[in-house]
Amino acid sequence: MVIVEIFDAGNDIVRGDIFPPNPAQAIDNARQVAHFEAAHGFFVEPDLYTYFQHTHRVLGISLTPDVTVGIANNIYAFLHIAVPVLVAGWVFARHRDRFGLLRNALIITGLLAFVGYMVYPVAPPRLTTGLLYHHHVFEFHNTMPYPKGGIRLNGRPLGYNPYAAMPSLHIAWATIVAATLILLSRNRLVRIFAVIYPIIMLLAIVVTANHYIMDGVGSLIAVALAAPLALAAGRLGRTRRKLRSLPESVP
Repeated sequence: MVIVEIFDAGNDIVRGDIFPPNPAQAIDNARQVAHFEAAHGFFVEPDLYTYFQHTHRVLGISLTPDVTVGIANNIYAFLHIAVPVLVAGWVFARHRDRFGLLRNALIITGLLAFVGYMVYPVAPPRLTTGLLYHHHVFEFHNTMPYPKGGIRLNGRPLGYNPYAAMPSLHIAWATIVAATLILLSRNRLVRIFAVIYPIIMLLAIVVTANHYIMDGVGSLIAVALAAPLALAAGRLGRTRRKLRSLPESVP
C-alpha cells in the first residue's frame, strides 16, 4: 500500500506539476464524456447531484445537504484510502498467499490509469463548463475545495492533478477490494459490505462532482485489463522463485 500511495502521489506530481495537461483539452474531453452518456441515456449525474442538494428524511433522520455532502466528502477523501489499507492488512495476515495478487492488481491498475490520464485527460464535473442538461446549462459546484497555500510547484499545489477523472481510481480500488472480500471472506456481513461498497463510492464521486459515471466504467475496464496481468506477474514470480530454489547441478 505504501508503494501504491507513493506511485499515486508521484502520478499527481508529474501530471499536476511537471507536465500538466491542457485544461481546454481536458474540459473538451469531459464534454465528450457527458455527451456520450446523454446519447446513451445515462447522463444522470445532474439528477443525483441535485437530489442530494436537498434535505431528505431517512429512517426518521433529517439529512440536510451539508450533512449528506459532508459524508460524501469524507468517503471520497478517507474511506478511499482506509478501506484498501485495512483489506490489504487482513489479506496479508490471513491469506498471505493471495497478497501478491492484490498488490499487483492495485499497482498495475494504477499504471493503466496513469496511461489514461496521459492519453485522455478529463476534467471532473465540477471543473467542466458548458454542460447541457435538458437543453439548459447545468453547473456542478466544488464540494471539496483543494486547500489553498501549502507547498507549491510551478505555482500549483504540490501533488494535485485536477484533470485525472478518467478512469476513477476510487472505483477501481473499490472494485478490487470488493472482489477480494467476496472471494476470500466467508462472513456474510463482510460480503454484503463488499457488494454495496462500490455503489457507495460511486454515489460519493458523483455527489462530490469529482467524476462522471463513465469514469467508473473506465475504471472497470482498467481493472479487467489489470487482473490477468496481475495473475501473470504472480505466476512469473513463483516460477522465478522455484528456479532459484533448485539445487545447482554438480559437474
